[in-house]
Amino acid sequence: MIIEDVLGSKTKLKVIKVLSESSAPLSLYYIQRKTGLRRSSLKSAIEGLSKAGLVKEVEGLNVKKYEINSNSPEAKKLISCLIELGYINTRL
Repeated sequence: MIIEDVLGSKTKLKVIKVLSESSAPLSLYYIQRKTGLRRSSLKSAIEGLSKAGLVKEVEGLNVKKYEINSNSPEAKKLISCLIELGYINTRL
């Protein structure tokens, strides 16, 4: 993961914020509504975050849904840092 790619992108930070503050996986539609992002930008952000291992698609659902990858030490550290900075309201 290249941290500049995440922290240098408002789009990715918005996605991380919405997913981190949710207690359940979210669909692209819901993330789009909460962030106000265009669908193409949102899809690109999700793809990049998934590639970096920070976000994962939830398997076995009819509609694709996404959540923070809780198995990723990097994701945990990043979320913790963003909570400490006051960017994310904790759900933990």
